[in-house]
Amino acid sequence: MNELTRIEGCGMDYAVRQIGDSWSLLIVWAALQGTTRFDNFQSGLGVARNILSNRLAKLVDEGILVKRPVQSGARRLEYRVTGKGEALRPALELIKGWGEGASVKSASVTGAASYNSVRH
Repeated sequence: MNELTRIEGCGMDYAVRQIGDSWSLLIVWAALQGTTRFDNFQSGLGVARNILSNRLAKLVDEGILVKRPVQSGARRLEYRVTGKGEALRPALELIKGWGEGASVKSASVTGAASYNSVRH
């Protein structure tokens, strides 16, 4: 069996299982940029509330985000990046840089709209 077919249990397998999808990547990126409240994630990303709720819960379960009251005894909650989540910053910055370069190249070559202007 060659290296490519042995993905199960490798670092990439673990990372994908932790993060899982593009919404989760975007949520983590937004949290790394300072977004903390559910409504701010929802309005900033344009993600459906049920999807956002599910992804936030998974990210909390995986230890990437932590959920806590805004202040002691408050009902409003906020989400903060944990050390495990902060460790994703360099990888997400690389992905962002790749996306910026790819979207500019794609737009100039094909005349297509930038990836950043497309709603997910």
